[in-house]
Amino acid sequence: RYKTIGSISKSLLTGTVLSFDIGRTSQKKDGDAFSLTAQTSSNQYTLDSWGVSIEQSLWGNSFGKSDYLKVRSADNLYKAQTILRSDDLQNVVLDGLRQYWNSYVAQENLKEAINSRDRYSKLVSSIQKKNSMGYTAPGELNQVLAEFESREQSVKNTSQDFLKQSENLITFLNLETNSELNFEIPKSLPVLPEFKKMDPKQTRLIQSQELKVTIAQDQLEEVSSRNRPNLNLVGKLSATGLDETSTDSFNELSRGKNPKAYVGIKFSHSFGSDVHEAEYLNKKAALDLEKAKLQRLLKEFEDKQIQAYRKSQVTLQLVDSIKKQKEYRERAMTELNRSYQQGRTDIRSLIDAMNNYFSMEVSYSRAVGDYFIAINEYI
Repeated sequence: RYKTIGSISKSLLTGTVLSFDIGRTSQKKDGDAFSLTAQTSSNQYTLDSWGVSIEQSLWGNSFGKSDYLKVRSADNLYKAQTILRSDDLQNVVLDGLRQYWNSYVAQENLKEAINSRDRYSKLVSSIQKKNSMGYTAPGELNQVLAEFESREQSVKNTSQDFLKQSENLITFLNLETNSELNFEIPKSLPVLPEFKKMDPKQTRLIQSQELKVTIAQDQLEEVSSRNRPNLNLVGKLSATGLDETSTDSFNELSRGKNPKAYVGIKFSHSFGSDVHEAEYLNKKAALDLEKAKLQRLLKEFEDKQIQAYRKSQVTLQLVDSIKKQKEYRERAMTELNRSYQQGRTDIRSLIDAMNNYFSMEVSYSRAVGDYFIAINEYI
């Protein structure tokens, strides 16, 4: 006996399954051991058949509700991930801005370290001349030489940090190795805009989380629909052809000599399934979790918005304050240097004034970078 069967089916989102099948059975028999029907006594026969069937869900995936929810969940998941990808790209841009300002601050620190070393170099030369003529107090020259060595160390450390930050920025921007960096810094700081409360639902993170809540709701409904008893409307139209030769059998089939048709109802249900109940509870817990995350993100957004604006305000105030402090330190250093040259000030006071001024230079560069980063995070 040789049997060949082919079938194809198509599922629709309406809960409809369309099927088409075709088959051929060829049999040879020895003696009277096998007999298909009383009408055929030949030792050989061929049975051809075809059938078209339709099955429609009426209850349990009612008219494709479960399938539709599953497809919509997948589509919303894709949208949620796409939204988060855009949010990740924005975070990458912010990371690039931070790295840019870190590199700029490292460059300014290196410049200030070199300026500081040069100032101490001049001071060392001046005191060495005074020391050769016996006009210095005991320990003055050694104190200045020690501070000069400290400035040398600062130049080496800031140089290493600048190279590190520059290499990180070049790698981040995917530039060629050893590319030259030119920092374009605005001459004046941008004005801090007025605080404007944003709608959290316009942000990507909240939109993505809202989609996740919708996904969880759809999955809960999909499980609930799928776990109901299955009641399907089924119908089939078929025909057969039977003869000793395949040609005659196929002719009978094509003429529709033996048609058959039926319409009926199919009911099935799994009674007492703990798996269905557990699956439903799991999806319900997932929905509650996503709703809780959404509420938390909404509250966190309001806090972060206020905190980002407050940070911008504070960093701007720090820039103004440090700028004034730097000016005061510079005046103090100039006055103490003049006083020391006149022999009215101890060398320690001058050293402290110089160190304080250089520290303010570094703090000012850092404060400017922090303000630009803060205002970009707020906007």
